[in-house]
Amino acid sequence: AITVNTAAVAVDVSATTDVEEVYVDGVGATSVTLAADQSVTLANDAVANTVVNVAATETSTTVTLDNIVTADSVTLVGAANTSFTVAGSVAGAGATTLTVNAAASTTTLNIDLSSDTALTITGAALTSIDASASDGDLTITGTATVTSILGGAGADIIAEGAAGVAVNGNAGQDDITLDGTVASVVTVDAGESGITLATMDVITGFVSGTDDLEFGLAAGSATNTVVDNTAGGLLDAVTNANTAFAADDALLYVISDVGADTYVIVDTDGDHDADTAVLLSGTAAATFADIV
Repeated sequence: AITVNTAAVAVDVSATTDVEEVYVDGVGATSVTLAADQSVTLANDAVANTVVNVAATETSTTVTLDNIVTADSVTLVGAANTSFTVAGSVAGAGATTLTVNAAASTTTLNIDLSSDTALTITGAALTSIDASASDGDLTITGTATVTSILGGAGADIIAEGAAGVAVNGNAGQDDITLDGTVASVVTVDAGESGITLATMDVITGFVSGTDDLEFGLAAGSATNTVVDNTAGGLLDAVTNANTAFAADDALLYVISDVGADTYVIVDTDGDHDADTAVLLSGTAAATFADIV
């Protein structure tokens, strides 16, 4: 490995066969150019809008961040690069910011961050954002071309772009905002969303009849779903759902309309108790046909 600690330099190791890694430490290199199988770590305020150029034949690239400062950006350039991974941490208290500009050819952006980070993402060809390896609380906004967003283990804030998106917030209490004009599918797997306001996923912009929910179970039907219009709040909704689950072995879903919002409550393991719920904020009603 070589260490770079001179500010504002263009580092090109693409013709150096005995260098496997470039470690940019505490300075803002303007660009780093790598050959195939070489890697780069940007450390201690070393991003500062750094451009990473990779070999024309390289299809997968990882840039590792080590305590870099908030509000920096990293841009990838690579003619054949289809998969771009940004891993590591961003320094700062609370949610910090990072701009990630994928290469023009990149279709998949993988996010593996341990810090709470608000991401600004660009990439003309991007179709997938996968943050499933992340532990931090992330803010992710899709682009016009992104059709799949997978969150991480933290409490993520996810907003789709202009395209209809398949969204899975993954673990943690996630806040998901849909476009409201295009069909999207939100997947909530068992154990990912709780039955209290402090643990359940919140989905804003869900349009009944356009968007769908997917819980990894059978699709909603007239026999496995009931609608409860009597609950005065979440506690009533869960209580009523548990009563309904205990009375009907076939029941999987209880849709509870409470004012301007709707709770969808799920018995994921067939034990006649509520296990998972989501809040459809601002959606006054939903039907079994919204569950696929």
